[in-house]
Amino acid sequence: MGEPLNLSQITLISFMKRDILQQICDILDTDNTWETIAAYMPGIHLKDVEACKKFASFSQSPSKLLLRVWCAKGYTTNHLYQLFAKTKLIRLMRIIKPEVNEKFYYLEDKVLNLSKKSTKPKVNPPGSQSASRCKKTESKESSPAPTQSTS
Repeated sequence: MGEPLNLSQITLISFMKRDILQQICDILDTDNTWETIAAYMPGIHLKDVEACKKFASFSQSPSKLLLRVWCAKGYTTNHLYQLFAKTKLIRLMRIIKPEVNEKFYYLEDKVLNLSKKSTKPKVNPPGSQSASRCKKTESKESSPAPTQSTS
């Protein structure tokens, strides 16, 4: 049946040490980096991103709200660490590391080794993925349905 769940190895994002959370948010708020990672966060929708943008217009941290929303959907510091690995945010991986289960530490080496081997990023920026998806959708919508008559 697998290993029993050890709750001491799971930390919800909102229960992280305050200074660690603040460092992460400061970095993610810089140049709106939070928008880039939001595209890779399962369960985060456009309405969540829009709410974060609105939150930022009141001089609040949009990344803090984003992380709160993601945490409310059940995501933990382990998930956040994996997300930082996927998006190659090594500095953030190192900051959050004390809050993460040790079994995920190998991801930092994996990301560092991938970075050394290739100069091109493995993860496409969210804009390029969504742009190709939009083009596919537009071409499907613009072509006439087979049931329509051409006369």
